[in-house]
Amino acid sequence: SLIDLNWDHVFFTGSTRVGRIVAETAGRHLTSTTLELGGKCPVIVDSTANITNTARRVIWAKFMNCGQTCIAPDHVHVKAEVRYQLFTAMVSALKEFYGDDIKKSPEYGRIINTANYERLLSHLENVKVLHGGDTDADERFISPTLIE
Repeated sequence: SLIDLNWDHVFFTGSTRVGRIVAETAGRHLTSTTLELGGKCPVIVDSTANITNTARRVIWAKFMNCGQTCIAPDHVHVKAEVRYQLFTAMVSALKEFYGDDIKKSPEYGRIINTANYERLLSHLENVKVLHGGDTDADERFISPTLIE
């Protein structure tokens, strides 16, 4: 694999589990590494925000590559007085970007593997789904889902 080669420097973005493998393997060659292992990416929306622009940007960033990026927002803190407006604008942005049947959209991908699909499904247990939540195990499809 690529990591077994002798590199000048390895830059890795991804999970902590794989980051450990990369660091261990690179260490055998004394190769310097930069590990970007993600973190929390909150969005804060107050009453002065342009709700339409905010919704479009959040939806784009969250669902690009099905959210499998290190910059994907993982939660939104929103002022109560603009909560419904933001939710409505986010649903509109989903339809704008992916159409009425997201599963058929060529712009919306699938989860990288079964283990991650199952991990993500577990996040939908015991939560209130406001929009989406459709799944298909055979395709590793999870529709864009907004939860409370």
